[in-house]
Amino acid sequence: MKTIVKVLSCKKLSCLFLTLSLSACLSTDPLPESYYYLLDEPNYDQYVFSSSPLSSDQKLTVKVNIVSVADYLSQPNLVMKLENHQINIANYHAWGEDLPSGIQRVLIKDLNKKFKQATFFERCTNCAELSVYIDHFYPTSSGEVILSGSYEIKLTSNQFYRQDFSFSATQSETGYKYSVAKMRLLLSQLADNIVLQK
Repeated sequence: MKTIVKVLSCKKLSCLFLTLSLSACLSTDPLPESYYYLLDEPNYDQYVFSSSPLSSDQKLTVKVNIVSVADYLSQPNLVMKLENHQINIANYHAWGEDLPSGIQRVLIKDLNKKFKQATFFERCTNCAELSVYIDHFYPTSSGEVILSGSYEIKLTSNQFYRQDFSFSATQSETGYKYSVAKMRLLLSQLADNIVLQK
């Protein structure tokens, strides 16, 4: 009889422990909210190009190839450079689109605004080509935002120009949303640099 009581008591204690464990799992804090970022804001006139004194057949047409990014940037989450060559991949801050495609779209938009002697496209046949290679594109833990890499302008199979670039900006406020705004500013500086080299 005592053995039966002990077995029943152990079963009751086990059930009580299991119930308490499950209720503890259900009452955990909710996960932090996730944030998604785009490099540009919607702009409905982005595909309307300003008139130019050159006719369309005199303008240079340039295909902007899909941007190549370093492997550690080829993932959806934002990256921050820490001290001592370390990077931190954000858990709850991610790109709302593929980063190379977003950079390509922003560059096309900025280049078409800034350079009136050429028209830049995502797809084009028999055109000059612009290829951009991004090595570093991130905020740092010390409050800077970095963009560096190189680009190549290929006018013909035998005529091309390659240029390295490196830009940085200081953040006055902390947080990924401010970092993304500065990252967008650095892409505009890259477009300025490309325009000056043409």
